[in-house]
Amino acid sequence: AHLTDPLTQGHGEFVFDDLSVGSQQYEWLRQELETPAFRTAEYTVVMLHEGPHSIGENAMPPFAHPQRTDEVDDYGDLVGIRYD
Repeated sequence: AHLTDPLTQGHGEFVFDDLSVGSQQYEWLRQELETPAFRTAEYTVVMLHEGPHSIGENAMPPFAHPQRTDEVDDYGDLVGIRYD
């Protein structure tokens, strides 16, 4: 581990999949919801990263397509990555 160098260690990975109507993820969910196992299940459990309610100005649009922005120092070395 590179605990003293966060860029070498990394900050985790976040997958931003396309969730729009017709996307692969959307179609997968639609097909799952139509299965007999889902339709006849005694319970339905839904897990969300954030609640389905507004969190004001801190909310990131859940169906956005964030763009990666590399932050570099004066020497051109990567010092950060953000998604806007």
